[in-house]
Amino acid sequence: MKKLLLPTLLAILMGIVPCISQNTKGSDPLSSKFYLELRPIQFLLSGYSVVGHYAVSERSQLGLNVFVATLSEGITDFVWDTQGVLDLEAKQDIVLSVSYRYFLNKNKPQHNWFMGSAIGAEFYTLTNLNDSQQIPYTFFFVAPRIGYKWHPFTAKLPQLYVVGEAVVVFPIFDDGTVPFNSGATAQIGSVLPSPLVGIGIQF
Repeated sequence: MKKLLLPTLLAILMGIVPCISQNTKGSDPLSSKFYLELRPIQFLLSGYSVVGHYAVSERSQLGLNVFVATLSEGITDFVWDTQGVLDLEAKQDIVLSVSYRYFLNKNKPQHNWFMGSAIGAEFYTLTNLNDSQQIPYTFFFVAPRIGYKWHPFTAKLPQLYVVGEAVVVFPIFDDGTVPFNSGATAQIGSVLPSPLVGIGIQF
């Protein structure tokens, strides 16, 4: 069922875009106030994501971000510092954050390069797959970023866009080093590069 979620949502998104485009024909696409994005990587990691932004000024947006995923083995090894014999599975039960974007191109508001940051919390369940022991883990973070918002189909679908972001997550408060019954330990890393790609519509 989860494998069908991303294609289904993308199909819905592609169905909505032409309707929005028809309803806004002749209007200025730069005047949009609301932005809705999907992040494919979370769906590929057996999760989902919903990202919404609102234009609070001509060149800035406030956003609300919700992510859920089960990290792959490679991402888990990169993100978590572990000691001892531990076959770790890291499941994001939910990631919640608020974000801010400021667009640098004053001639095309809400387009092209932007800078910003997010602040939020990540709630995990850590599992030692060797003995199935589970431990909850929470950390709060700040995440500065730089990104680019691109409209590849300006002529026919001006409301459709792709956004890419280079993000670095810095945990600021966390549960520290947690011990497992096996004697192994795990702790979130101190610097977490987190590139993001999103597909969105604006209306």
